[in-house]
Parts: sequence; structure tokens; C-alpha cells
Amino acid sequence: MLLYQPQNGYCYTSDSIILYDFISSCKIKGEVLEVGSGCGIIGLLVARDNPINLSQIDIQEDFYLLSKKNAEINNINSEIINDDFLNYTDDKRYDFIISNPPFYETGNVPSNDINIATCKMESFLNMSYFFKKVKFFLKPKGYFIFCYKASSLSEVICTLQKNNLTTQKIRFVHTKENKNAKLVLIYARLNSKSKTDIISPLIMQKDNELSEEIINIYNKANTHTIKSESIPII
Repeated sequence: MLLYQPQNGYCYTSDSIILYDFISSCKIKGEVLEVGSGCGIIGLLVARDNPINLSQIDIQEDFYLLSKKNAEINNINSEIINDDFLNYTDDKRYDFIISNPPFYETGNVPSNDINIATCKMESFLNMSYFFKKVKFFLKPKGYFIFCYKASSLSEVICTLQKNNLTTQKIRFVHTKENKNAKLVLIYARLNSKSKTDIISPLIMQKDNELSEEIINIYNKANTHTIKSESIPII
């Protein structure tokens, strides 16, 4: 998949590729909304590999335009929306909502760039308001698949429960075997009483080399980036 990204500004990381793989393992189908689409990478990869009707929303106009361009050049249909998800209103409801949301505390991201700050700082998409809005847009038994920083897991689960979202699958991501998890992948369902499965962790590096699993995930995604100082004309 070919993807335009900004020359200067936020670019997707391995988190997006890992989340895409986790989402695809969940047999996703039907109506899907990606919140905070950025350049569109996660939703477009999922739509490439799964039978879904994709919608994507991003608050930043530049990323809205990038998502439209990337959908076009990869021949993927997506309804792309330029709006603040917390203020967005529509009658449509979704089988799945997917997201790689901003989850860093403001003080942990040394950037004065509003583009990067909006993509990374939790203050731009408060967890409590975010999950409440996710509940509003999900169908009665809909699913919410996302990633978050592992150190916030207890708060994440508590906030999910307050919105009748039950955590069904959890997978921790470690950069190395002897390192604490930095990222957690979560699969939750609205109005469910299922128990939680803790999936075996994803280890990104073994013996200072990329693990076989992460190599397979990168190969499956098969993305190629073009960095551009301006948004390509659609």
C-alpha cells in the first residue's frame, strides 16, 4: 500500500501497523468507523484485507485531505469526515469502531507543533469523553478495538466499564523480552458479559533483532511512504 505522509509533522509509527494486525485478527466486518485516521493507514489496511464498509474521521484538515488521497490512490472506498469526533453528530451506527488515539500526557510530548500535539496528547481526545462517544456510535452489540499506553490499563478498563464496554481481549506489546510493556491492544464489546482473554504478548525484538512475528506483520501490511511538504491535489 502506498501512503502519502507529511514531510514535517506527525507520521504513523509501528503502533499503527501492530494495531492493524490485531484488528484483522478479530474477524472484522460490516460498518466500521476509524477515529483519528491521520493519513488513513489503519482503516485503509483493514479495508484492503477485510469485507467492511469504511468511514474515517479526523479533526485536522490536512489529514482529512491525506486520507482522501490515500484512499483514492489505493482504490479503497471510504467515507472520510473532517470533524471533531467529540462534537460529531450523525444517525449512522457502527459494528466496529477502531482507533489509535492520542494517549500521552501533555508534559510527556516535547512539541510545540499543534499537528503533532493533536495526534499524541490525550488532552486533545480525553479518554472519558472519547469512550462515551464511542458507546453512542456503536450498535447495541458493537465492538471497540484500539490501543493505549500500557501504564494506563486500569484507567482504561474502568472507563470502558462505566460505558458498558466489556474488555474481551487484551494483548501487551513489548519492545524487548526483558522490557515492560509500553503498549496494550484492547478488544471490547458493548453490552457483553464475556470474560477477558489475555493473549500471548507481542515481542518486537529478540536478541536485538526484529522478531519473526513483527517481521511477518510488517510484510503483511506492505506499506510504502511518500513524504510531501504539501497535500497532493485530489
